[in-house]
Amino acid sequence: MVRSVPKMVSRLRLQFADAAVFREEYGRNIVKGGAFVPTGEKFEVRDLVEVELEFGFCDESVVLEAEVVHAVPAEQAGPEAAAGVAVQFLEPAPVLRDTLERFIGENTFAEAHRVKTEVMPAVSEDDTASIDLGEAPEQGHLGEMREASLFDPSEVDFSASDEGEDAFAGAVDRRKAPRVRTRLQARVDANSVSLEGRTRDVSQTGALISADASGLPIGKAVKLELVHPETGEQLEVEGTVSRHVETEGTVAAVGIEFGPETAGDGVAAFLEDVKQAERDRKRTGIYGAIGELGIAALVRMFGINARRGTLTVISGVEEGSIGFEDGSLRHAQLGEVRGVKALSRFLSWERGSFEFHAQLEPADGEPLAIAVEEAIQQATLQREDLIRAEGTGMLDPAACFAVDREVLHGKSGLSKAEEAVLDLVAARFSVRRILDVIPQPDVEVMAALKSLLDGEIIRPV
Repeated sequence: MVRSVPKMVSRLRLQFADAAVFREEYGRNIVKGGAFVPTGEKFEVRDLVEVELEFGFCDESVVLEAEVVHAVPAEQAGPEAAAGVAVQFLEPAPVLRDTLERFIGENTFAEAHRVKTEVMPAVSEDDTASIDLGEAPEQGHLGEMREASLFDPSEVDFSASDEGEDAFAGAVDRRKAPRVRTRLQARVDANSVSLEGRTRDVSQTGALISADASGLPIGKAVKLELVHPETGEQLEVEGTVSRHVETEGTVAAVGIEFGPETAGDGVAAFLEDVKQAERDRKRTGIYGAIGELGIAALVRMFGINARRGTLTVISGVEEGSIGFEDGSLRHAQLGEVRGVKALSRFLSWERGSFEFHAQLEPADGEPLAIAVEEAIQQATLQREDLIRAEGTGMLDPAACFAVDREVLHGKSGLSKAEEAVLDLVAARFSVRRILDVIPQPDVEVMAALKSLLDGEIIRPV
């Protein structure tokens, strides 16, 4: 049966007036992967929620997707247990640290401020997307494992003083520009390096962009072009590479700090329009955890039942997108990886979150035209081939190699895959980047790497 699916995600809010209470909560709970949010709203275990952390001391906020793992309803609350919910964040600990540690600062405080909470009601998704969810598969003991491993919510102390409002005034890395979590087409240019990707968030002082920026060192001057998702208006700014979000062997996202000339009204107006477009977009989305159904089931469900749309998937520090139209796969993208090869990578993701919108967002490269079911079958075969190859041993994704020119001189009859690998090895690409750049299936590229290693043409460095 095909039915309309409401957006069942509510938003909880934690407000931190200064850094002292945030440092305490971060060290006690958040760094372990969760938090306890006092609320009178009723939730069930395994409900998906968004938790918005608002940092009053720097006028910034971060929204994290989470799953309820314990609930204390008001009727059960008492002196030793506040009414509310314990949540487990869907992002792994390294991502949480990368996202939140910059808000901690270095000052110490004698008094902490009160943490305030409120619940934002769930918003129904646009009824243009009619999807058959079917029966979600059983997840074994996953929910029980999360609940058992989480902290005791009754141990969280939410009482605090209201003094010292300006105590964090001298902390390092203080930022005044709130970020907008939005996905815009982005292009980064620097001399001979050109990258295309999508933003994860944008503020008036910078942007975080999903793109393999391994070739852009921190401090590099760049030109950035952002495209408004509705009007197509382009914003061009100059900036500097400020940080890398790294995963094994590559850079999954790059932070760009805008130059001082971006402080004008034009940038502010562009970002305000983007913020409104993102609000409208959020109201029509469907959100959830990847583990509830799995990537293959999500692609099949949305790709066949929705006339068109874009599925954004996030796992750890990596983010990718899959586009559909009229039952066909139109694009799949993960960093520099495209097409069925990217889809095969997504099939290995067991944890993370997804977001679906009934609009086909533009993507890099030539559009695909592969029936969704056929694309899933091809990606599954690629994934199974790679799993079988793992039985003979896999290479470290961060490993690099050097070419032994003397041995190479005596060799002949190299395959095209081996020749492509040699070129990238000579450029000191990691295993992960070699796999990403060469468009052939991962199992074929890995076989070429192992063949060159076995023949001693390349060696680890």
